[in-house]
Amino acid sequence: MDSNTEISSAALQRLLGIGKSVLSELAQRGIVVKGTKRGTFELEASVSAYCAHLRDMASARGGNRVLAVPSRVRDLSARQNVTLTLELRACLDELADDKAA
Repeated sequence: MDSNTEISSAALQRLLGIGKSVLSELAQRGIVVKGTKRGTFELEASVSAYCAHLRDMASARGGNRVLAVPSRVRDLSARQNVTLTLELRACLDELADDKAA
């Protein structure tokens, strides 16, 4: 997949599971990266920045309390993150295939 791939705002909304107003707010805050064409976003940069934003939000909520979580729960969370990562990659591959078609 080309790192400069651009997708429509509607496609990015579906991929991230957010609505139009949230995407607009993320764009205003510079969390997602606008593309060169009107109504498009840079796919890889936007998804990467959005994931970083979610990690920052999660760490701000949890703080050092994360260390107190039993290892079983941390392991489960790690497995869920791997599953989510694989699902996200599959979505990105599907979008790339759609664009290539």
